[in-house]
Amino acid sequence: MKFDRSPPEDAAIAQGLASLKRQGGTVLVVGAATTAHADACERFLGDTDHEHVFVRTDRMVRPEEESSEAAAVIERPVLTRSAKSDTTRTSALDTEMLSADIESAMRAAADDAESVRVCFDSLRPLIDGVDRPALVSFLDTVRDIARDTGSVVHFHLPAMADAVPSGLFDTVDAVVELNGQGHATYQQWHLPESGQTSEWVEI
Repeated sequence: MKFDRSPPEDAAIAQGLASLKRQGGTVLVVGAATTAHADACERFLGDTDHEHVFVRTDRMVRPEEESSEAAAVIERPVLTRSAKSDTTRTSALDTEMLSADIESAMRAAADDAESVRVCFDSLRPLIDGVDRPALVSFLDTVRDIARDTGSVVHFHLPAMADAVPSGLFDTVDAVVELNGQGHATYQQWHLPESGQTSEWVEI
């Protein structure tokens, strides 16, 4: 089921997603299977009617080179405790610089198209290496930029939903949980603000 064409049939969810596409916002995509994330990412990016921006921190979901037709590709490897460096935590300044780069790319893309779709691959290094207040501030800032530019940003987080820090759900407009079953991928949408949750449907 494609984000662009047929959102889940639950009335409240459908209304919420229609508002998200119209006004802009952010989506957190969770689930352990990276193949499910890749499948969902293709759906969320939509077709060539949208300008695409890619933000890469570890390429867990989309390791291949993206099309040269992308409006922007932001490469930003994130230092974590496992990196060979004396730096064990990424500072708030780093996330501020990253949000500034994302804003610049999104505003430039918005000048050339009516709709911008952003893939952030992935949040895992930030969760592992950024202080929680800085991370929440970063997600809030990106959501504000998305709403201001009418863009939709989806953040990939290859992890089970119950392993995601609960506070992160409040920093996005929608949460999509993915579940791979055989060759099929299923999705369940949740809107944190209203508390509405869809049924599981196949992508």
